[in-house]
Amino acid sequence: MYKEIDIGNDNSLILFYRENFWDKLIPTYFNNSRNIDVITYNFNFSHKEEKSFYNKLKELADKGVEIRLLYSKMTYSKTEELEIEEIFKGFVLCAELPENHAKIFVSDNVAFMGSANFSLGSNNNYESGILIRDTNIIKKIRREFVGELLEMSEFKNVPERWDDPFHHILGLKNCIDAIYCLMDNKENFYIDKNRELIPQLRAWSYIEKIALKLGITFRHHFDWEEFYYKIYDNCYIEEQDYYLFKDYIIKFRDVIENLADYFVESYEEKGRLTTLNELNIK
Repeated sequence: MYKEIDIGNDNSLILFYRENFWDKLIPTYFNNSRNIDVITYNFNFSHKEEKSFYNKLKELADKGVEIRLLYSKMTYSKTEELEIEEIFKGFVLCAELPENHAKIFVSDNVAFMGSANFSLGSNNNYESGILIRDTNIIKKIRREFVGELLEMSEFKNVPERWDDPFHHILGLKNCIDAIYCLMDNKENFYIDKNRELIPQLRAWSYIEKIALKLGITFRHHFDWEEFYYKIYDNCYIEEQDYYLFKDYIIKFRDVIENLADYFVESYEEKGRLTTLNELNIK
């Protein structure tokens, strides 16, 4: 049984029972996402079973998807009890928060908040929740809710993906998207956690070399460091300067979108190693 009630703006309330909910949700909304956050009380997997969530996440990670998993406890298969660091080593950021009972699942184009854990057992229960497809709300959920929970958790496994340029591109894209969402009011950047997004733009110095190999250039100049230090010193930002900053971010966002799109398509079509070899990135 699966019921869905439209509550406007393409958002829905859902109720399901004895339904393969995650098998329905993951292919539809997660396969086309560059970032996935899984916040759950119980994470359930079997290392070898074809339907396991371990395999689902690994398939996505192999395409270059950035995955963060926060859990309160793990449920293992009866035959295997592997350490979490070994299970997801290299492709999933894992964080443990024993007090967590929230269930939040966020891709780039949908967020689910409800009663269901990320486990096969939830398919057998009456579970309810809300599906949110408003991308502006999704970004706020990721920044305000997911960010808070990750900050309070203990990281158990941090993937060693620094050799993968897509890791840096996604990080810069997330930074620019977060800045873009705040640009309606320059006062937002006088708040400490928002202001500190600006120095993350320095990641472009590494990414630009890769972009040039693909013929992607960004010649629009803005002295964001001077802009940052003015805000840091609590100085007034002239409207003209703020307009130039907004124009810079909008143009920068387009460039990073194009670069990220290339890696998504290439990873899916050719695989990660072939793509990096073609670009001569070791």
